[in-house]
Amino acid sequence: MTRSPDFVLQGPDALPVLAPYLCGFVPGRSLVVIGLDENRLVRVTMRFDLPADTVPDDAFADELAGTAGALAALAAAGADRAAVLVYPLAEDAGWPEGYADDLPHRSRVHLVEKALRAVGVRVLESLCVVGERSRSYSCDDIDCCPPQGRVPAPELADAVRAHFIEREVAVLPSRAVLESSLDPRPPGDPLRRSVRRRRDGVLMRLPAGEGAQVEAFVEGVRSWAQLPRDQVRLARLVAMVDLLLSTVGRRDLLLHRLTARPERAVLGPARQVLAEAVRCADDEDRVVLA
Repeated sequence: MTRSPDFVLQGPDALPVLAPYLCGFVPGRSLVVIGLDENRLVRVTMRFDLPADTVPDDAFADELAGTAGALAALAAAGADRAAVLVYPLAEDAGWPEGYADDLPHRSRVHLVEKALRAVGVRVLESLCVVGERSRSYSCDDIDCCPPQGRVPAPELADAVRAHFIEREVAVLPSRAVLESSLDPRPPGDPLRRSVRRRRDGVLMRLPAGEGAQVEAFVEGVRSWAQLPRDQVRLARLVAMVDLLLSTVGRRDLLLHRLTARPERAVLGPARQVLAEAVRCADDEDRVVLA
């Protein structure tokens, strides 16, 4: 589940371009639920692995029942409506000719819509998405939803991309690439060594109080983002965030500070620092970060 930078959905055609930015990668074999408020501001995004085609609907319904708590969190995030996107194929697949006859997973879409209604969320649209082509599960008008799928107008797609590029949000080509981007740095890596050397000094300079420590980190990220992003300052920030992530209270306060009041100048650089904190973490710290 992710909290996104502020984005107001202008229409369903934007969804295939928007979803990868909200997930951080191009979804493949996935079910994506985008929660919206009454003004169609994106409040939260959820992605689930799409079960194999051989999984029967009753087993899928049981799996959905297990996610009721997560779906109910949509309302807690201020979302009372949603768009459902089904990505039935791998990330690099093309739109199949067979989708002209019918779309896959139609019965599963109905189950998802039912589960969302049960937690008070109205589904505005359900789409089958392959690449940037999409087709609605509820529209039979071939002029509106042609068999080969719709593609967003270039100006709409460019506007979505510009919104997130300005906020330093990038899209990776797949979930596997995202996972590999967080692979541990080797023990002798210069940045990892630099982080270790600076931990004691950073600890001595931290202000008293969890709130003040979090604000010091945010201010450090803001300052680093405005200057050439050198490795020494990055190492200090990673060492600082290591300390903030060492207790649940400070960790939750930090994540709330970054996401509840997202700042355009801070969010992208903070992601980079957090990613490096994962990559530079010692093995015993990885359980805490997970």
